[in-house]
Amino acid sequence: MKYTEEIFNILSKGGFISSNSVSTQVKRLYDAIEEDLPDYYDYYKGIGFYLEGGDGYYYFTRKESKVDLERKLEAIQKWIDYLSFLKTYHSALYSAVDKTAQHAFSGQRRNMMK
Repeated sequence: MKYTEEIFNILSKGGFISSNSVSTQVKRLYDAIEEDLPDYYDYYKGIGFYLEGGDGYYYFTRKESKVDLERKLEAIQKWIDYLSFLKTYHSALYSAVDKTAQHAFSGQRRNMMK
């Protein structure tokens, strides 16, 4: 486990480590995780991050209580209401509001299903 800092620097900012990256350094990090996944998982779990894997990539997640998720959803809904009100006065806001709402709710739904 010699790449803990490099992996943390990428994943803690919302990045991904992918097996098909154009960067040789990222590929090296991916291979390191593949070789020692249980060790890396336990290491990051100790500091509140969960190393999750997909089909050829790794990323961090954090576990949140249901109350925190509900509070965040309520806050997002208020902002969407504000933006919806504003978009009635300026039509250029429409696509930004739609994309923001779709992104916010799709991520929150995935978290609630876990």
